[in-house]
Amino acid sequence: SRPNPAGGFRLDKRFNELGPRRQSEDYNVYQINTGIRGDLVGLRDWTYDAYVSYGRVNNGTVYTGYLARSALQRLLDAPDGGASICAGGFNPFGVNPLSAACIAYVSRVAKNVTTNDQSVAELNLQGGLFTLPAGEVRAAVGAAYREQNYNFSPDNLLLSTFTLNGVTGPELAGNSGLPLSGSDQVSELYGEVLIPLLSNLPFVRSLETNLGYRVSDYETIGKVGSYKADLSWEALNGLRFRGGVQRAVRAPSIGELFAAQNLSFPSIGVPISSTGARQFSGDPCDIRGAYRTPGGANANAVRTLCLAQNVPTQVIDSYTFSNSQVSGVTGGNPMLEEETADSFTVGATWQSPFAAPWLSRASGSIDYYDITIENVVGTVSTTEQLRRCYNQDGASNPTYDPNNIFCRLFSRDPNSGQITNTFETNANLGTLETKGIDFQVDWRIDLVDLGAPDWGSLALNVTGTKLLEWERQDIPGGAFTDRKGTISNSFGLTLPEWKVLSTLNWSQDPWNVGLRWRYQGSVENFNNRSQVVDAIHYIDLNAGFKVNEVVSLRAGVNNLTDEQPPVYAPAIAANTDPASYDLIGRRYYLGLTARF
Repeated sequence: SRPNPAGGFRLDKRFNELGPRRQSEDYNVYQINTGIRGDLVGLRDWTYDAYVSYGRVNNGTVYTGYLARSALQRLLDAPDGGASICAGGFNPFGVNPLSAACIAYVSRVAKNVTTNDQSVAELNLQGGLFTLPAGEVRAAVGAAYREQNYNFSPDNLLLSTFTLNGVTGPELAGNSGLPLSGSDQVSELYGEVLIPLLSNLPFVRSLETNLGYRVSDYETIGKVGSYKADLSWEALNGLRFRGGVQRAVRAPSIGELFAAQNLSFPSIGVPISSTGARQFSGDPCDIRGAYRTPGGANANAVRTLCLAQNVPTQVIDSYTFSNSQVSGVTGGNPMLEEETADSFTVGATWQSPFAAPWLSRASGSIDYYDITIENVVGTVSTTEQLRRCYNQDGASNPTYDPNNIFCRLFSRDPNSGQITNTFETNANLGTLETKGIDFQVDWRIDLVDLGAPDWGSLALNVTGTKLLEWERQDIPGGAFTDRKGTISNSFGLTLPEWKVLSTLNWSQDPWNVGLRWRYQGSVENFNNRSQVVDAIHYIDLNAGFKVNEVVSLRAGVNNLTDEQPPVYAPAIAANTDPASYDLIGRRYYLGLTARF
């Protein structure tokens, strides 16, 4: 089954006997702030506000459940299978549990230390300049300085390497790390002006514009500028229209710039039989996957590409790869440039002008946004590398060229054909475009105004968003992929079309009780469009009691109905998205607040 039947072979084993791989975090955080504010006497109504701040985070991380490759190799090399080293030794074939002595022999505990501190100094001035027929022109100016220092000191175990048959890898199986130390300083100047244009005219109660500009000088990327131009028009009492354009800039973080290249094990999923759903996951060269569906239009082209990438001829028509993970490296890129975002927004706000008690405290807003971010800093995930290399989108590699840019981000072992050396380092990718609508409704009423007894008041808030578009390029000039309404591990994002957060609170001093509803719409598995993750609803309850002016109590239960996270594959972590779905289930809390 190999080019050289007498050659070496690879055996993968997960050492469950060592227990789960865990990280225990210990944080020590402190921050010091001081400032001063006052009036600039003699300069109209101008005021100043200045402050300085220093903060520091010390973080220790302890890793358990990891294995030393050199210790394991000594067991394998021992003539008696390692029995003379630890009780029972190690037999790699079959299910042969390790003894407690052997577990202790191969296990290692590592500890990393990370420190991060930040210093900030800022001065702001604001006040009126002069008066126009429509009102006073007001301005604000300011200056700021920020400095951040970062230092990561990995355990010597994470620095150690192990060499076998001329191949060098990390000593600690499943983890590695290199020291990282970096700093960044930025100095900024900004100015902003509010100009009243019209007022007290038919259908123009007020019309004003807000203009601003900021110049930032970063140690890492140099000088960059950002700006905004907004317009606000109050057409009628309580009805206001607003909109504007803005250029925003984000400099790469220290980690994005300088993080050392570390070993990683990205998930690619496991292919489903070609007779079932066409799930584009797993190794595309696996004969069980959708990429090589017998009779499929591109099956032969995929087979040819797999051969060109080192899948041996002897196994090409029986090749399988059942592991859901592959090995690779992640890391920073000191050549990164800044991200720039251009946005356009337009919307309206409404504040009830009615005197009726049941309408007087109603308000709402709706806004449309259109945002384009260029030079997006990120990585091309391994699943996306495979999807694009094997042209699953129909546009990234139509000729199935092994020299395609996505195909060059990973390699294959020439002896086994298995994927190795995936490359997920930071880069300025292409462009991200997103559009959507945000809305909010607020309403409050006293129960007595509804004809009920004087039992307090009710407050309702509904906040939501409708996603219209979310498209991203992975390389400049490349094809855009629409991710709206999908979930996948390629970008670590769940992008439902609808998200809504609603709260209903009742209050009557000293009590308050609240009900919260969190809704997230259904999404498709991006890598398997036949798999739909249903919409999910979370219900939370909370209550509070004000004992006196100093002490108050609060309690509540989150995820009242104990909704479990959806399971899909391939997923970001643990077959679900922990950033979007509740992993814990129903939980309770109780708190006390005292003010002195």
